[in-house]
Amino acid sequence: MRIIAPEHTGAYLEFFQELNHLTISAFEKIIKETQMTIGRRELFHLRPEFYWRYGVPVVRSSLLGRIPIVREVTTTGAFYLLANA
Repeated sequence: MRIIAPEHTGAYLEFFQELNHLTISAFEKIIKETQMTIGRRELFHLRPEFYWRYGVPVVRSSLLGRIPIVREVTTTGAFYLLANA
């Protein structure tokens, strides 16, 4: 477990707030720029967390996940397995 020093707590919170607002397209662009590869990607309209919390079935993105603008609006969760190139 990593403990964050109190003087860096604000910076970490700001970083994670920005990461939370990152679009799928922007994230994938960052991955390409860092020379990493996407080993596996799963997009969800209703992510697994909703099943665990509310019993709602998991709905993976299929056709809608291929349309960029629709993908950004309808996706509630994403899973990426990254590897070094």
